[in-house]
Amino acid sequence: MTKKIILLTISLVIVSLVTSYVVGQFVYRYGKVKLDISLSPKDAKITINSESVKSNNTYLKPGSYVISVVKEGYLEYRKVYDINQENNKILVKLEPKPEGVVSSLELGDEYNKVIDKYPITKKLPYSDFTYTINYRVFGSVLNGYKVELVINSSNAIGRKMAIQEIKKLGYNPIDYKIEFINFENEIK
Repeated sequence: MTKKIILLTISLVIVSLVTSYVVGQFVYRYGKVKLDISLSPKDAKITINSESVKSNNTYLKPGSYVISVVKEGYLEYRKVYDINQENNKILVKLEPKPEGVVSSLELGDEYNKVIDKYPITKKLPYSDFTYTINYRVFGSVLNGYKVELVINSSNAIGRKMAIQEIKKLGYNPIDYKIEFINFENEIK
């Protein structure tokens, strides 16, 4: 008789725990979208709006998020995404870091000095349907840090729109070294 009571008690505890877990997951996920982030390299670290994420799959309320992916030896990836039911899969392939480029991981406490000297970095990355504006940090503690803006657009209109956006953000584009990537010569 006591074995039956013990088994019944254990069964009720297990059922209660499973039910609590299922209800908890339902409440946590209600009104959210499952975001799937595929990474290369796979052991890179993900942050969403400056909060560390432990898994490549997470649940978010639909909206705009800054997603950052970092790994030592690679360029930091940061981009603003509008996450919703249709836009919930992200593929990130980190590029090896060229010599001289410094990541925010390496800057540590110096990162705030870079932000203070180059306040445009607080507003980046900026994405539109035709371009993306991001930045790279070069230099060292001894020689000081410099910021280079990186504009990714495959056409002249997108490049011009990105320059106009820099002006709208309140900054003069000629104050920065700008690199255009994904550039194709339109005159052939």
